[in-house]
Parts: sequence; C-alpha cells; structure tokens
Amino acid sequence: MNSIRSIVAKPAAFLGALLLSYFLASLSQSLVIMAALERGGAAFDFVTRLKVIVHDLVGLTFYADMPVSYGAQLFIGLMIALVAAELLGRWLPAARTVLCVIAGAAAVATVLWIIQVNFFYHMTLLEGTRGAFGYSAQLVAGALGGLCYARLSARSGK
Repeated sequence: MNSIRSIVAKPAAFLGALLLSYFLASLSQSLVIMAALERGGAAFDFVTRLKVIVHDLVGLTFYADMPVSYGAQLFIGLMIALVAAELLGRWLPAARTVLCVIAGAAAVATVLWIIQVNFFYHMTLLEGTRGAFGYSAQLVAGALGGLCYARLSARSGK
C-alpha cells in the first residue's frame, strides 16, 4: 500500500505545485495590470476585479496568440526544474526543500525569458511582468509552487 501511495503522491504533489504556481502567477498578472490602470485613472469595482481575475485564469491557460499557453509552459518548466531538484535532492537531502523552491522560481524565470526572446522586439505578452514588482511576483509564485511540491512530496516518502 505504501508503494502505491508513493507512486500516486509525486504526480499529485506536482499537480498541486503547478496549480498553485499558475493560480498565483495569474492572480499577480491581473492585480499588477489593474494597479497600473488605476494609477492612470481607471476604477474597478469588486465584481469587475473578479471578472478580470477569472478571465486571466482561463485566458492564460488557453491564450490564442502564444504557440504554447502560459499554463502549458509552466507545466513543462516546472516538470524539468522539479525533476532536477529531486535528483539533486538525492545527493543533498537536507537541502531538498530549498532546491525545490529555487527550481520553482527558476522555472518561471526561464519561461518568462523564453516568452520574451520569442516575441516581437523582445516584448512580453505578460504585461504584469514588465516591472520589477510584477516580475518578482511571478518568481514568488514559482517558488511557492516549488515549496508546495517539496512539502507534499515529502509526505509521500514517509
């Protein structure tokens, strides 16, 4: 029974990390854009804010102008980064959690870089990542996803 639990737990931990990272990254994108628009004089009521957040949650998953959606890119980036963290964690078990956190942030940074270098004039499709705060918020989303993975997957090993 423990072997079945450990086989199922790693993919479940990865799914939790992916969903958390994606949700926080999308939420950050929405809030940073709305804050910038408010500085320019726009006003958003509560319902409009919720609509924007939901629109971005769906839209960044199935964004038509990108060859691969942000959600799919996060999936690929986190998969590569967290597998690398798992492998390094075998040699550095005490640092496993830190490795997963760094891997999550690095995955998001890499995805954002790939989006930027493949877009017209090195602009980004994610307007909320143009400033230091928005970019940092995306990295924090990835880092928290990595932390989520480390915590959930560690439980499966016990």
